[in-house]
Amino acid sequence: MKYISHIALLLLAQAVYAANIVAVLEIVPGANVNEFSVDEIRHLTDNLRVEATRALPASNGFSVLTRDGLLALIPPDEEEAECLAESCTVEIGRIIGAEYITSGGISKFAGKFALTVELYETLNGKLLGSFSTEVQDVSSLLEVIRRDSPALFAKINPPPTPVVPPPPHTPQLSDSSRVNQAAPLPPKPKKNAFWVALGFDVLGAAAIGFGIYQNAKAKDYHDGYKALNGETADYKGAEKKVDDAAKRRNAGYVVGGVLLAAGVGVHVWF
Repeated sequence: MKYISHIALLLLAQAVYAANIVAVLEIVPGANVNEFSVDEIRHLTDNLRVEATRALPASNGFSVLTRDGLLALIPPDEEEAECLAESCTVEIGRIIGAEYITSGGISKFAGKFALTVELYETLNGKLLGSFSTEVQDVSSLLEVIRRDSPALFAKINPPPTPVVPPPPHTPQLSDSSRVNQAAPLPPKPKKNAFWVALGFDVLGAAAIGFGIYQNAKAKDYHDGYKALNGETADYKGAEKKVDDAAKRRNAGYVVGGVLLAAGVGVHVWF
């Protein structure tokens, strides 16, 4: 149909400024309702459209079509316009490219004016919500629209997207680290190490004890030589005994120190 190209251009312009287009159709009085003028009906619809604009601001990605915007989207061809008018609300919304659309009607019930306003999502034809009332006059209808419209349009105002914290950072392991984690080292042989260290300690202590004993012998040899008469004393023989005892003493100290150090090292390492 020839009006499709016009609609496509208008919808493209709307998409630049908003992600969700909302259409508020004119409130339609029933065939048996003659008490309302055209201006009164338009005033009711304009208030419904104002409430939609307040509940769905452009800053949140919504665009509420004005009356002129709707008229521009309605096909100018009389036959096509009649087909559009006979369609249901959801189909009208799909044709004009609106994501959400409202329709309202006024009828008479038990001597009162009954107003019903419905809100649809055009993509799946789902009824999101509605409100209705029975009143005595037009001014009461206006009060109901101003009171109940915000809650109706709030049903399509999406909640803020929750902020999902990023997953905790997992440090990358090197190949060697992975091997170490995959194959833990065998437990240290603590029991055997204790006896080895104890053996070094005993041998070291024995060697140092031997050194102490030889030190005492060297002192005895020296003191004994000094007590003898110098003329009859064997100086050379006594000196050799002192030197030999001192060498054995030093060897005992060295070996004992090494063995004790080895024992301490085994204790610490294992």
